[in-house]
Amino acid sequence: MIRDRDLPAAQALANVAKRALKAGEGDQPDALLAEAALLETELIRIEAQANALAALVDLEDALRESVLPQDMLTLRTEIQLRSRR
Repeated sequence: MIRDRDLPAAQALANVAKRALKAGEGDQPDALLAEAALLETELIRIEAQANALAALVDLEDALRESVLPQDMLTLRTEIQLRSRR
């Protein structure tokens, strides 16, 4: 939702504010506020992604196995190879 809706909206607002400033129709504080809103939105997206990854790690820890199929395939293959030695 942040990446698909909020971030494009903040980017568009920052672009409009920059264009208005260049055209002499806006002022520096408005452009800076729009840029600050864009940066804040990007930080919120990064924080949400970090929280999601932390939750995934916590889930894997609780289950004592990876929740990602490619990881499980790699682990099972390695276990099978080592058991044949």
